Amino acid sequence: MSKWLHLFQGVHTNLDTCPKCGLAWYKDVSRTKVPTKVLRHFPLIPHLKCMFKAFVISNLMVWHNDNRSIDGLVIHVANSKAWVHIDVMWPKFAAKPCSVRLKLVIDGVNPFGAQSSTWST
Repeated sequence: MSKWLHLFQGVHTNLDTCPKCGLAWYKDVSRTKVPTKVLRHFPLIPHLKCMFKAFVISNLMVWHNDNRSIDGLVIHVANSKAWVHIDVMWPKFAAKPCSVRLKLVIDGVNPFGAQSSTWST
């Protein structure tokens, strides 16, 4: 067994290729099995617990609850229509100031595949 975590178990444990498509799971680099694809795992909950333990960071994590704009200007994401929509759809979630809302950021992705384009998402 190599140092890499095996994602396939049971009857697929010792296979080197996908049983459906036949593609290799590893690429041989100087007789060492290197996976062709790697699953990155970021354990989110332990990191959030550490952030809430730190006084300064925990105050920033609940800042949105007490500091919303009252004049209708969007000065923070908490004032946006999307945030208000989440508040309306899930009121129990919105009632807790320590509820964490995550966003997905994809920087530099070109959705149309044009290599010469300077535009990206």
